[in-house]
Amino acid sequence: MTPSVVVADLDYLTLVGSEDVRALFVTNTEKQWESLKDKKSTDAMAMMAALKQAIDKTNTAELQNFWAYFVSRHPRLKEQLSGSEQRTLDLELARLRLQNVLVLRHGEIEDYLPPGVSGVKGIVDLTTDRNWINRIPDESRRVELGQSICQILDVSKEQSKKLEEELRHQSVAFPQPVSERLDKRSRRIFQSIPHGGGPP
Repeated sequence: MTPSVVVADLDYLTLVGSEDVRALFVTNTEKQWESLKDKKSTDAMAMMAALKQAIDKTNTAELQNFWAYFVSRHPRLKEQLSGSEQRTLDLELARLRLQNVLVLRHGEIEDYLPPGVSGVKGIVDLTTDRNWINRIPDESRRVELGQSICQILDVSKEQSKKLEEELRHQSVAFPQPVSERLDKRSRRIFQSIPHGGGPP
């Protein structure tokens, strides 16, 4: 059976983490407020419907259900972890990594993109720069991405250490893909063949 790997945002720990780790998360009130203002979100409509029912029928059951859903929807890690809390988190991330569950330590995948890159177009544009990882300013994020890539691809320890060193110094130079090298070679061969206007 082919091994599978899960890559997940940090808040995935609220679903799969130990009780001690889940206790390290609090509600992200800023994201809650954003979800109420977002025209594509159904949260605001659900809240208005629950409020209306509570007022019209003097029944707060729906409102209580909405509130239970809403407060659990946008968790975030506490801002200041104690030494023991940080160790608890580190041990949990390491335990999950051994199970091929790679939880992003710094939050969401968007937090690992180079400055100024956002949205689908920005991410697609990254595909034209195979060494974009060098543009991530935070060393720990570059290294974490590299370690995840190495685990997914089952890269040898020696190659992993070499990549990690390059990531620390922002000097990664991934080789050109074989498909591109072959494509350029075949174009050169094609261009070297004389192309006349037909038989004399």
